Amino acid sequence: MNISPADYAHLLNRQGGMSETAKRRNRRIGGRAAQRSGDAFEQAIVRCAARSRVALVKLPKCGGRFIGPGKMVNEEIPCDFMGCVQGSGRAVFFDAKSSGKSGLDVVNEKLVKLHQKAFLRLGSEAGAIAGLLVSAAKAGKYLWLPGKVLLDFGGSVPWRHPAWLDMGEVGGAILWERLIQEGR
Repeated sequence: MNISPADYAHLLNRQGGMSETAKRRNRRIGGRAAQRSGDAFEQAIVRCAARSRVALVKLPKCGGRFIGPGKMVNEEIPCDFMGCVQGSGRAVFFDAKSSGKSGLDVVNEKLVKLHQKAFLRLGSEAGAIAGLLVSAAKAGKYLWLPGKVLLDFGGSVPWRHPAWLDMGEVGGAILWERLIQEGR
């Protein structure tokens, strides 16, 4: 399924923004342990990227577009991190997820929103390294799901599915070089 930039803009315009507070509220549903796990995972991402060829920026949850003097429309940012591969300049976009289950339910709109799937797919098709980086506690691994396949699944994608790329052991280093070499 190809998504045109116009279709993507339409998806963004119908989505509501999600603040950092709302993200933390979502994590509270899973309890304080889920919140600490998500925060620790994001810190690990930044720490490991600092030691690799991937330069990343953690994005705010909500941005805006000015539509006139003193008027701004909130727009949700479609991913958690963006950056580039140093040396090649290839763009990197991804959303970070943590899961204690046996797979990731990519159809669940509360977990992976449609505008996120569309953005990551469009980025992949444009040549960026785009997808989901997941801390899969049951598998004990960091796993990567490329954006170009996000809309291909009709439910949960088990960790053993061949679409996942092993990015290292949870608690260890995230293997960015593996992702760069695979070119996903």
